[in-house]
Amino acid sequence: RATDGTPQSTDRIFTLASASLYMTATGGTISYDGDYKIHTFTSNLNFIVTELGIDVTYGDQVEYLIVGSGGGGGTSHAGGGGAGGYRHNSAYNQAVTVQTYTVVVGDTVGIGTSGNASSVFGLSAAGGGKGGSYLSVLAGDSGGSGGGGASWASGPNAGGAGNTPITSPVQGYAGGLGLRTAPAY
Repeated sequence: RATDGTPQSTDRIFTLASASLYMTATGGTISYDGDYKIHTFTSNLNFIVTELGIDVTYGDQVEYLIVGSGGGGGTSHAGGGGAGGYRHNSAYNQAVTVQTYTVVVGDTVGIGTSGNASSVFGLSAAGGGKGGSYLSVLAGDSGGSGGGGASWASGPNAGGAGNTPITSPVQGYAGGLGLRTAPAY
């Protein structure tokens, strides 16, 4: 019962809301490491932010790690496939809002195929470049990291360019040079 200065008392109803310190989100496989909540995606799904937190530093910020799928190696005296691009913001500086974010996970690939991009928050990590092949294209393809050059014929055969498309900081590096003869160790 509350009294509001009049001789009568009245019943009043109060609703108390409790805001979370950190955001609330679902999607992917969820695990914990201390205070960190980790959402891991191994297929195309959604990351759904349902409530922002009130913490001034982390209430609406996330850390992300995005990796494209690796490229397949070439065939016959071939170069290896390049690694998928790697994008990461250790500074927790990706702001989010209450909404659904589409997460795309680059599919795995077979021999002689460049990898596929992965993406979220409008950011993309390129797939790795395929390795060069003696029986077709000798040079490796470009990608997050470039595929290695084939080790046959008129070598040396170039590796594919890395960090393609260009990102800052870089998402990967060039593939190795394919040599006709093995180096001496």
